Amino acid sequence: MDRYEIVKEEIIPGSLEDFCALMHEVYELQPGMREDSIFLQGERTPSDYPRNMGRWEVTLGGTLQQRGFIIARQLSNGTTKLQFAYSSKFRPIGKQFEIDFIDNIMRRNAFMNTKVKEFPLPPEEILQSLRGFFSSEEAKDEIKLLRHAKAQITQINYDNWNGGTYYYCLHIQVSPSSYRHIADDSQAYEYRIQEKAQAFLRPYPNYILDQVCITPSLSEAEPGIPLEEEFIKVAWTPDDFYKKLIDEINQVYAFGLSLSLSVLIRKLFENLIIDVLRRKYGTSELELYYNPSKRRFQDFSVLLKNFDSKLSDFHYITSSLDKTFVRTLNSCRETGNSAAHSIDTNLVTIELFEKNKEEIDYAVQLLLRVLQNI
Repeated sequence: MDRYEIVKEEIIPGSLEDFCALMHEVYELQPGMREDSIFLQGERTPSDYPRNMGRWEVTLGGTLQQRGFIIARQLSNGTTKLQFAYSSKFRPIGKQFEIDFIDNIMRRNAFMNTKVKEFPLPPEEILQSLRGFFSSEEAKDEIKLLRHAKAQITQINYDNWNGGTYYYCLHIQVSPSSYRHIADDSQAYEYRIQEKAQAFLRPYPNYILDQVCITPSLSEAEPGIPLEEEFIKVAWTPDDFYKKLIDEINQVYAFGLSLSLSVLIRKLFENLIIDVLRRKYGTSELELYYNPSKRRFQDFSVLLKNFDSKLSDFHYITSSLDKTFVRTLNSCRETGNSAAHSIDTNLVTIELFEKNKEEIDYAVQLLLRVLQNI
């Protein structure tokens, strides 16, 4: 076996198997590698170690040049002896290992024999509320980071003072590309998210959200939800106005700005109906889309009513223009009106648009096809 310089020894209750389970949990839940933090490399017990011993390696910031070691030995009385050590083959880590990491491991080990209580709020509801918080502040970076994130909450500590206090960690998993954008400043993001999330626990004074940990997922995008998915994809637009409008719709969708998205979608459909009627009927039936006395285009509700009355004139292009299609457009009109005029910022959510994305995208494609073939 290698020779080690022991910096600290501890005797803990419980078996080596219990401690192995604890270290496995630490490995699974630790954040991504950072230059300034300790990273557990995993279970690396050499094959020549006896069955009553285990060994783990920790490094600073993921570099293999600075290492520390945890050696565990099962004792005959049922307890386990821990040795925290350095090897002469590698540079020592220093106080981050000798104080911070060792203390954290000892606290976690003590927690294994304490009370466990389920967190009172579902993690996905916390994520949704966080998106709402950051949307109201137009914090675009946080909105984009959390848009397709997944969440998990684990209890990390317990204090029996004042009737018992339970401490938790909110684990947020994001795509690797999202994580790369915030990697250098991940702790600042975690602090801002923790500050917001703790407000949800005001009705629960014995529950503390003590940590937020942002980690990259193993795949680039969450299943079924591409990271940079466009809300509307088009191959043709009649001019730059529509191209810029659709680009802006896709941008606000990417940032999760539901209020702006609803208004822009309404604007897109309103202009498409105007251009379809104008190209089809010209000035011969001007009042279908324009009010000469007021010198402005008809209200969207009037446009839809007039368009509905003329559906059969477009059946030579497509038979898909029907009453159901008009109801879809009217629904988008009403959603846009609500977003523009209501003081309730939670009235329209990004989840609503994700649910109706295919229907809206289809409607845009169909109107563009009609416009192109008139």
